[in-house]
Amino acid sequence: MNERIASSVYLNTTPYIPHALAFNIRSLDAALGAAFQPASLVTLSAETSKSLTPIAQALLVDALLRYPEQSVAVVDATGNFDVVALYKLVLARLERESGKAGLEMEGSGGGGVQEMAARTLDRVRILRVFDFVGMKEAVGELRDGLEGKERGNDVVQEEMESVSQGIAAGEANTANNTEEGSPLQVKRTEVADSEDEEEDLEDLNDEMLFDTTAPAPDPVKTTPSNPIADASSQSTGPNEQTTTELAPQPPLKTILIDNLAQVLAPLLKQDTVSANKLATTFLTTLSNLTRDHTLHTILLNPCTTPRAPPPSRRPADNAPPGPQQGYTPQPPPPPSIFSSNLAVPALLGLMSRYVDTQVLVSMLPRRKLDARAYYADSGSRDRGKRRGVEMVSVVEVVADRWGGKVGAWGAFKEGKDGGIAGL
Repeated sequence: MNERIASSVYLNTTPYIPHALAFNIRSLDAALGAAFQPASLVTLSAETSKSLTPIAQALLVDALLRYPEQSVAVVDATGNFDVVALYKLVLARLERESGKAGLEMEGSGGGGVQEMAARTLDRVRILRVFDFVGMKEAVGELRDGLEGKERGNDVVQEEMESVSQGIAAGEANTANNTEEGSPLQVKRTEVADSEDEEEDLEDLNDEMLFDTTAPAPDPVKTTPSNPIADASSQSTGPNEQTTTELAPQPPLKTILIDNLAQVLAPLLKQDTVSANKLATTFLTTLSNLTRDHTLHTILLNPCTTPRAPPPSRRPADNAPPGPQQGYTPQPPPPPSIFSSNLAVPALLGLMSRYVDTQVLVSMLPRRKLDARAYYADSGSRDRGKRRGVEMVSVVEVVADRWGGKVGAWGAFKEGKDGGIAGL
């Protein structure tokens, strides 16, 4: 109930695109809000994880509040996922949105917004992986949970019907046994005298205290609502009474993977062809899973800065012709619309075939004077920082399957609560 109140407050105070994840920053959402639609696979790329963490957590907070009845899964291959920071962001968002609506949210235990934020984190599932095999198994586990839920509900329904039929059959057998096993009245064949009758009356009075010939009471008809919960209640001791039932796992709505390039890099060094085949199969499965179940799937991806090729030595004119040199593929050009941003997302060619939208996050000077100081002295970044250059994070769409969002960009800065804030 409290989660629904929080969701209604959130949706009534934020004019965002329906069903699309947002950053809670008006200018940023106006430019990039349509990039995080349901049933879409999106990559977030940056040179450092420090630049990706705030924006990724902002999307997770939005997913938790936008879908109060559904869960979020985080497949973490780096071990850098900060649950405490996510809790603080959820708490800050709930306090801010409840203050805008003029409401005071109180939990059932009196904990208020803090208790609600803690219950919100119960819908976050973290799967820690260490290699590509673990990541593949984690996604397979999520797929089995989604695709097996309908089959699982059918099985539970069948078990409930069988248990109900068994109870009904047991009641019928008990009734038949009671009727058949009731003692019949013995017909007297002798005439008893008065003394015998008095003795019989005394014996009857004594036996009335421990009468076992009375029919047994009808058993209480109970229909179990959940066979799993009934089995757990039967396993408790005779002196224990339990009324708790296993809470159903909320359906999955958002998947965050951090990150594919890290677990795929060792395989690429060993065998490029086999690694590309494995990555192709994995991305195909992930893409189909996202579209079939209308999920929000976000891939965190590192970036690389292309290095200038070493100068080639020109052979002498009279030197004999050597063996033919092998072709060296050129690195892809930087996809950013900003000429000073040379970052290239990892696995760019592979991701382009399966990802719907690719988003690049980078740090750039805010003003023209900041840019001059930042790139002064042959682009020395350390010198620019020493002069107090103000930097902002820029988020831009560098690739889009439908082509309508390429070039859209927005900027943000670090917020007071550790999240992101508008300029």
